[in-house]
Amino acid sequence: MLTSGALLVFGESGGGAVVDLGARMRNFTDWRILWGVGANLPLPDAGSEDGAYLPKDKVRSFSWARSLGPGQALMAYATDEEEVVVLSVQYYLPNHVGDESGARSHVWEVEEIARFDARGPHPSTNIMDPDYIPYTSAFSLKWSPWLHSDGARTAVLAYCARNYVGFRRITIPSDWARGEGVEVAVEEADLTGICTSLLSDAFVEWEEAVWDRDGAKVCRGVIATPFKALPFQVALNGPKGTAKEPHATNVCNTTLPKDTTSLDATNPITSLIIHPPDLSKQSKAPAYSLVRLSATAANDNWFQRSADDPSSTSAAAVEALPQWAATISSTVKLSVPIAMLGRGAGPVLAGDAESVASGDDDEDDDDDDFDLPEDAGEQIHPLRVRMWGMAMSPAGGMSAVLVSQHSTQKPEKTIKTKVLFGGQTSSTLASPQPAPTGDEMDVDGEESRDLGFWARQSTEAKMWDWMYAGGPAVPGTLGFGEGPGAGDSAMRKRFEGVKKEQRCVFCQTPLEDQGRESVCEKGHIFATCASTGLAILAPGISRACAVCGLRCLVAKEVAKIAQEYLGPGTKVEASEEVCGGCGGKFVV
Repeated sequence: MLTSGALLVFGESGGGAVVDLGARMRNFTDWRILWGVGANLPLPDAGSEDGAYLPKDKVRSFSWARSLGPGQALMAYATDEEEVVVLSVQYYLPNHVGDESGARSHVWEVEEIARFDARGPHPSTNIMDPDYIPYTSAFSLKWSPWLHSDGARTAVLAYCARNYVGFRRITIPSDWARGEGVEVAVEEADLTGICTSLLSDAFVEWEEAVWDRDGAKVCRGVIATPFKALPFQVALNGPKGTAKEPHATNVCNTTLPKDTTSLDATNPITSLIIHPPDLSKQSKAPAYSLVRLSATAANDNWFQRSADDPSSTSAAAVEALPQWAATISSTVKLSVPIAMLGRGAGPVLAGDAESVASGDDDEDDDDDDFDLPEDAGEQIHPLRVRMWGMAMSPAGGMSAVLVSQHSTQKPEKTIKTKVLFGGQTSSTLASPQPAPTGDEMDVDGEESRDLGFWARQSTEAKMWDWMYAGGPAVPGTLGFGEGPGAGDSAMRKRFEGVKKEQRCVFCQTPLEDQGRESVCEKGHIFATCASTGLAILAPGISRACAVCGLRCLVAKEVAKIAQEYLGPGTKVEASEEVCGGCGGKFVV
C-alpha cells in the first residue's frame, strides 16, 4: 500500500522461466506487479465503452478475508472518502481449459462487488475545529472468521470510523465456483456498532473461533483504541441491525478519551495477538497479548496479557514469558556507570552487561584493558527499545516482534531494526485439546469436527512449532525416538564451587545466579554462561547463540578458569561449536 493511495499486489508472473520446486533459494527476477487498485488504477468493466472502470479511490486501509478456497479470495479496502469497497479476487484458467495448458493461461480477475458508506453515526469535523482529533488508521478493517450455514458463508467486517467501530455483515454462497462471478449480500446497516474514543492507528483483532451460545453463533475480538484494549462479541447469525441515529460525540461522551493520565494513556498499543482458545473452558473474553510502542526502565506496561490468560499472573507469567520479552526487559533495565558510556558502542539487544561495557568491536581486545575508573559516577540506563509489531506462528507456539534499539543519552545517526523470536514454555504451548466435558461452550461447524486447535493446523505449522518452539512431535514426519533431549548438566555441576567464588568486577561483591543473568548486591548485571553457569565478567570471551540468545564462554576461557580454580592439571571438554543452552550450532 503506497502513500499515493494505490494498493499493488506483487508476485511471480509465471510467464518466464520454469520454476524449480526443489530450489532452496528464490529470487525476485520473475516478480511483477500482478494487479492493483486505487490511485486511478483501472478495474476491468465489460459494460463500459473502454472496457475499464476508474474508481479514483485513494486506499487508506485494506484487509483480506479468511481463506475461501484455492484461487479465490475477498478483499476490502477503505478510501479517503470514508467508503468501504469489497473486491472479489480470482486466479484461474479461463474457459475451463484443462491443466495441460500450463501456467501461462492463468488469469487474474479482480472485480468490485460491493461498496458502502463507513462514516458512522458521528458527523465529520473540520481539521480547524478545537475538538478535532485525528482518527484515521491504516489498520481500520478486519474480517471475522466465516460461519457456514444453510448453503451460505457469513462474515462480519469490522471497520473504524470517527469514534465508532461498526460491524457490517457480508454473505456469499457456499458453492462459489472458481472462475465464476459471486453474488454478495451486504446489509444496508451495521449489525451492531460501538461508540468509543478512537485515535490514530486504532485497529480490531478477531478470535479464530465461532462459539455456539444457545443457538447464537458468536465471534469475539478486541478493539485497540489504541491506548486501551476493549473486548467485544458479535452474533454472526443475529437479527438485522438498524442504523444508529446521527449524533455528536458529546452525546455518547466519546469526544475525548476518559483516561489521559495513566502510563497506558501515553504508550499506544502497536500490536495485539489473540491466543488460540481453550475449548475445554468457558471465558468471558478472548485471551490476548499486546505490546506497546516504548519500553524503558521507567515503565513496565510495554508487554501485557489479558486477565483471562492463565499465564498472565503469579509465577506462571514469569515462566511463560517469551524469550524476546525477557531480552527486551534485560536491555532496558540494564544499568552501567556513566563513565562506561565512552568505552564502546551500545549493544544490539543482547541483554547482558558484557556488550554494554565493551561493544561488539572489543572482542579482540586484551582482557587486561578492561579497567574501571575509581570514580565511575552514577548508574544510568543507557538504552530504550521501541516495538513496531508482533506476530505469532499459526500453531501458537512462537511469537516474534519487530524492534528498534535507541540510546537514552545521545541522538543516533542511524537506527537499526531487528526481529526477535521467542517460544513459550512446554506448559503453555498449543497442544492437542482434551475431549469436551459438556460444560464448555460448543464451537460451530468445522471448528468442532477436529480434536482441538492443534489438529486443525497444517503440517508445516506443526513442524515449525516442533522445530523452533519446543512443540510436540508431528506424527509421520519424525523417526522413532526423535525429539528434543535434556541438556547435559555435568559441566555446570563441575563449576558450582567456582561460581560461588566469583565477584563483581565493579564493586567486588558476591554474584547471585538469576538464570540468564548474574547480579551483584549493587545491581550490576552480567550474562550467565549457558554451558558452565559462570558469570561472564569481561568482554570478548564469549559467543552469543542466534537461536536462544544465551551466551557461552569460549573453550579456551573455560580451560583457563578451570586451571585457575580447580588446579593446574584440570582438563575440561568444553564445546567450541555448540550452544550449551539449546544445542544450536554456532555459525560465526
